[in-house]
Amino acid sequence: MVVAFLAEEGINHECKLCNQMFDSPAKLLCHLIEHSFEGMGGTFKCPVCFTVFVQANKLQQHIFAVHGQEDKIYDCSQCPQKFFFQTELQPLPVMAVGRPDSMDVEVEGVLQPAPAGPGRDMCLGC
Repeated sequence: MVVAFLAEEGINHECKLCNQMFDSPAKLLCHLIEHSFEGMGGTFKCPVCFTVFVQANKLQQHIFAVHGQEDKIYDCSQCPQKFFFQTELQPLPVMAVGRPDSMDVEVEGVLQPAPAGPGRDMCLGC
């Protein structure tokens, strides 16, 4: 299953990391896999079983054929979607303390912005 935020074939799908356009969600997802492994010597390691591939599309095929939804390790903090690669997520925008849409936390009675990091990422569709 291609992630839900990647719309149908035939319309342009933009990579939010480099603004490159793709004509299908599968091509965009394969491109995001390539972003995940930049600078790693041209190999692509499965994040679940650690099998190594020399082509991003072979890793993509492996993930869809072998691993299911329960193997996805990255969560969107804004919706129930889960992902295999962190590049399918983006950091939540920094919001002003006290705004109703912010994710502020109270520390000793003082409202402060929630820390960045895991759990503060949202999918590209949110």
